[in-house]
Amino acid sequence: MFSGLYQSRELIWRLFVRDFSAKYKTVHPGRLVGHSQSHIIVGVFVFLNRSGILIIEDTKVPYPVFALLVYLYTDLFNRPVAAASSIIGAGPMVTKIIFLK
Repeated sequence: MFSGLYQSRELIWRLFVRDFSAKYKTVHPGRLVGHSQSHIIVGVFVFLNRSGILIIEDTKVPYPVFALLVYLYTDLFNRPVAAASSIIGAGPMVTKIIFLK
């Protein structure tokens, strides 16, 4: 299964870029929204931490940096799942393509 994923990595990447572009094409700032999403989520967590709603013990790094690193770490695992859903959604197209070695 992993070798099949590795061999079709270019197709996976193209499907991901297509879905990402289609998702943010209608937004005025465009791709900036996709990149600023992490900052908005981290800002919410920092606000919740400072207001006392979400209590996090002291960390070795400042909490905003800690929250951003945690978000990026979890996003690292969520993006491949989203890419896999792109392949599932494009199933009819993938089955019609003839792959040559």
